Amino acid sequence: MPRHKLPVRTAEYFLALLLCTPFTSSATEPATLDNHQNTISLSGLLQHSDIALMPEGTNGPPDTMLPLKPTVVAWGNDAVGLLTRPEVLKKRTDAYRQLGIKLLACNVWMLTATDRVLYDQPQYQHATCVDIAGTRVVPPWLDSNYKGVKPYWGCTNHPLFRQQVIARAKAGINAGANMLHLDDHLGTYAAAQFEGACFCDHCVRAFRDWLSEQYSPDELKALGVEEIESLDYRQLVQDAGFQTLAEYRKGTWAKKVPLHDQFLAFQREAAGAFVKELGDIAAELAGRDVPVGVNAFNLSPTQLSDAHIADFFCQRSGTLR
Repeated sequence: MPRHKLPVRTAEYFLALLLCTPFTSSATEPATLDNHQNTISLSGLLQHSDIALMPEGTNGPPDTMLPLKPTVVAWGNDAVGLLTRPEVLKKRTDAYRQLGIKLLACNVWMLTATDRVLYDQPQYQHATCVDIAGTRVVPPWLDSNYKGVKPYWGCTNHPLFRQQVIARAKAGINAGANMLHLDDHLGTYAAAQFEGACFCDHCVRAFRDWLSEQYSPDELKALGVEEIESLDYRQLVQDAGFQTLAEYRKGTWAKKVPLHDQFLAFQREAAGAFVKELGDIAAELAGRDVPVGVNAFNLSPTQLSDAHIADFFCQRSGTLR
């Protein structure tokens, strides 16, 4: 049989790797959707033969991908910038439904509120990750700039950014999605591990609370913490001689920053807890179980730190031109 020539310049394909969870099955029949209840039959939810797509704008208009016989949109549209325009999000969701795609995930990009939203709603600029010197962190692979505002890394421990992320997840489910996909699902944990963050007031307070729950007073003293109630981790690190990002990075490489391993463990657990919370919120809103997927980049150990929470992975597997 002749091969289809894709009617788009670039098509990105994503590989959905299945976890052994109640949402996966060895059944051979395809997943079914009750159009009236918008519920999924758990029998055969995802198949190894499924073709998963990105949202409109990455693959092109949805119908350009029909030669591939897509069955899943595992990394769907994000409501960022559309929270006040739910009709637009629903229209995009309906476009996939009209193609017969039954499994459709809404996406929430947990990395940033985007430079445009940060400009339009400047309050979110105060809900971003900051390094030890108090400088806002920008993900190094993002180079956009909207009227002087950069796409600052959102802090997933900050109530305001969490509120926005939750609102985007709810908007996607309300628009008709029946799965939830989280991009940059590690949130502030990734910023802590790779970019020297986050030392905002919310992270510092939450870390203090985490330490008090994880360690006894004697154990804390052994770690150098005499009084947990008055611990200011940001000040502790600065007093140890790490006052700039460069100094902090050198200190972490040399394993000289106090409580650094504990700080990373706290951020990792906080990120996983937020992923679970988002899944629970989506399920409660939908009135049914909502499979949750994450972009586990390269399936590295760090990216798999919340594998026990996710129901599927959606991973960039290549580009065809």
